[in-house]
Amino acid sequence: MSKEEQANYNLKTYVLAFRNFHIFLGLSMLAVGLVLYFLVAKNTALIFVSIYPILAYAFFILRSNQSISDSLKRKNRLASLVLLFVAVMVGTLFYRGMKETKISINDTTVSFKGMYGEVVDFQDINSVELVKKLPKILMKVHGYAMDGIYKGKFKTANDDMVKLLINAENMPYIKIERKNDLTIFFASKNSDNQRIFEDLNHKIK
Repeated sequence: MSKEEQANYNLKTYVLAFRNFHIFLGLSMLAVGLVLYFLVAKNTALIFVSIYPILAYAFFILRSNQSISDSLKRKNRLASLVLLFVAVMVGTLFYRGMKETKISINDTTVSFKGMYGEVVDFQDINSVELVKKLPKILMKVHGYAMDGIYKGKFKTANDDMVKLLINAENMPYIKIERKNDLTIFFASKNSDNQRIFEDLNHKIK
């Protein structure tokens, strides 16, 4: 910003608007977030508090264009576009993660279609069993984790690496132990895991 632009810029008005914006942002995010958390769903609240501030900042930057030079207006528009792009990417990530990873059992393979999906050959499977609970997870190495949804590579409390494809806390879980790769834990969102296990076990045998 040049000296002339600095002289013409109303800093006090901007500081006041900046303060009021953040007060409104904090209060609205807290109020709506709590309503969504307790009355709708935890995951909905998480999505809201992740995307809402990005969109709010994009709006605030555009609103600040009213009292600045043309060169700064162009920079602000670019910054707003970048924030909108980030919001779209974050929303896409949430959408892909929450979309159910489906299982398909074929003659010689079992396929997982969706985020972190793959095709597993029956010859690579050591055993298949139903378990009532997941191993204690220490940390997410690479993946997606929300309330009841876990997909990707995770490290257990026993220092083992496992692959989780959990669409919902729908017990029992299907445990697929592989010969030369990570053990997979799978849970469908709407289908009966018991029935999926029986179909898979029948095909393997």
